Amino acid sequence: MTRARLRPLAPIALAWQASDPLPRGWRSWLARLLAGYLAKLGHPGHGVTLLIGDDALLKGLNTRYRGRARPTDILSFSYLEGARTPPPLIGELAVSFPRVKAQAKANGWPIRTELARLLAHGCVHLLGFDHATAAQDRAMRRIEERLLEAAGFPGLYPPAGTRTGKGGGKGGKRARLSA
Repeated sequence: MTRARLRPLAPIALAWQASDPLPRGWRSWLARLLAGYLAKLGHPGHGVTLLIGDDALLKGLNTRYRGRARPTDILSFSYLEGARTPPPLIGELAVSFPRVKAQAKANGWPIRTELARLLAHGCVHLLGFDHATAAQDRAMRRIEERLLEAAGFPGLYPPAGTRTGKGGGKGGKRARLSA
């Protein structure tokens, strides 16, 4: 009889600074979700810091670190750049909870689904991917789709070639492309 080795969950530090209360059960759900994303991205056992706040907080961070004086849905700060070996924490993610709720409503799905989508996007950014060009966007989107499918959120993006820019694809519940 072989005993399965249990891997400890990745260290996920959560700071909830949104005006809405932290929904019941979300702390453990977020830890499992992010640990799964990191493992699928080749960093099992590594962690991230997750900050969930309001638009004002994200606007301040976006202004300070990106020079864009407006709120945004998610920001990613990677610790991997220039590291010889991945550090225990590979980066930080900051999310605007009001944006999560608004985008979930616009996309016609639960808040949890939108948060899972944004966190997949942020985790891919932590690995150094960007979406400045159409080719980069396609590559990044494929990785996000694999993460989301593995986490139980398949089919959120329109099929390749049907994307119409901001506003999502044709028919059904498909993600609107966020700014």
